[in-house]
Amino acid sequence: MPVNFCKNGVVAFPLQSIRDLIGRPVTFLVPRILEVIPDIAAMTVVTYRPAPVLAERMQHDAAPPLPEIRKCAEFLHDQYGVGFWDAVFALSMKRGDVNAKFVELALLHDASPDEHDTLLERAEITTDGLERIIADAAPGYGVALSSRVVLAGGAIAHIPMLDFHCPHSAGLAALLKQALLSMRQSRGVLVKSPRSYHYYGLELVSPEGLTAFLARALLIDPLVDARYIAHRLIDGVCRLRLGAVRNKGNAPSIEDVIDAS
Repeated sequence: MPVNFCKNGVVAFPLQSIRDLIGRPVTFLVPRILEVIPDIAAMTVVTYRPAPVLAERMQHDAAPPLPEIRKCAEFLHDQYGVGFWDAVFALSMKRGDVNAKFVELALLHDASPDEHDTLLERAEITTDGLERIIADAAPGYGVALSSRVVLAGGAIAHIPMLDFHCPHSAGLAALLKQALLSMRQSRGVLVKSPRSYHYYGLELVSPEGLTAFLARALLIDPLVDARYIAHRLIDGVCRLRLGAVRNKGNAPSIEDVIDAS
């Protein structure tokens, strides 16, 4: 395959093969990541049962928000993309009446016992193979790609990953690309998820580099999903789902490519 050379002398594989897949499911992207980053020897997929979202926990594990607060929070969430939790907490603080149980639920981070990792060697990572794993998952389970990869020499590295929190629009997609460039993400892929966007960087980082990347992303909250980042920082690894799960719409699809190399 022909290669391009960056100004710093690092070999950069062209991303046209990914551009050709715009609109296709993200399962088509993962094998292309291997083409662009030939040092990757293995990747991990995670099969998991999605945990209840915070709004569901509030409903079932605590006294629900007052009807007028819930109604306003749902409106802000549905119409403007404001996080339901952010809206409930802000409105409750304004009233001077925050349910302490809400805080306990928001801080909950239990590693799910109902999930398992599958390490896939490079030759096993194909679109058909990933789609079989998704199809074989039990009802109600999701399949995600982990950021953690094994390199040819055995070292561990990470694919920079983000889950955004803004609604779909051409203007916001362009803004996300500019924000990622400002974060020094010069090569990556923007993916359209059912409600917002995901991001896969195409320049690997160390575990410490992943922490720094996620921390910097918090500076553009609320464009990013801050709760996603908090959970990823606690776990020390990112993951983004590959297929459709529960009532969350279609599988994520390739939206655009960032290439400033």
